[in-house]
Amino acid sequence: MSRALIFERDTAPWLTALLDASSFPGEGEWEGSFKGYTHGGAPFDFRLRMCLRIGADVIEGDGKGIDFPRQDREPRSFALTGSVFARTVEFELYFDASYLRNTALLCEGVLSLDRQEITGAWHLPCFSGCGCKTAAFGNYELRRVSRGVSSGS
Repeated sequence: MSRALIFERDTAPWLTALLDASSFPGEGEWEGSFKGYTHGGAPFDFRLRMCLRIGADVIEGDGKGIDFPRQDREPRSFALTGSVFARTVEFELYFDASYLRNTALLCEGVLSLDRQEITGAWHLPCFSGCGCKTAAFGNYELRRVSRGVSSGS
């Protein structure tokens, strides 16, 4: 039996997607919904829009908060940088808002088989010096946007 037939028959779908260079979405627009709670227990939900570049082992991009940060005079722009291993992703968002400049929003998650969605957990370390260690935490879902329309619509 040829190696190609063994590969085709016995390879897990996620590994096939990983090994097929054409399966990487490259650069694209994404939208994210972040749902969670502050360290005090108050609901803390927000949405982000971004341009991501996803490679074999790197994820990077930049974007803007749709409704975060909530202070009117603060910029909502951010940069994103992280790593990809198989379908596992870890990344940090660095916001331009003055009160968040020294603290990154930390995310870890899983890339879907079709590489059109990333889901996982996020947490924002304390940025005020109050000693709480975690300002907010929760779960997120990022979806690739097609031609200006969210894939979830």
